[in-house]
Amino acid sequence: MDYRGTVVLGSSSLQTSVAEQEICNENTKYINFNIINNEDCHISFNGGEYIFFKALQGCQLEVVHSCKIQEDNITFNFVGVRG
Repeated sequence: MDYRGTVVLGSSSLQTSVAEQEICNENTKYINFNIINNEDCHISFNGGEYIFFKALQGCQLEVVHSCKIQEDNITFNFVGVRG
């Protein structure tokens, strides 16, 4: 946390997905959320449909409260500011 109260949350190391398991911390809203996927996969944001992402394509969104990867064993990392 800096002197203005900004809290940055994210991966402490490279993570590996469990199919359709929530990535975001419970009851946490992320601002300027960014996820990078190391393999081809499908990702759902905020309860929406799964969208295909090519390896290393990743995605940056203004506000995210839910993020799930459809497939098992996809390595990824994420970062965002607690909203």
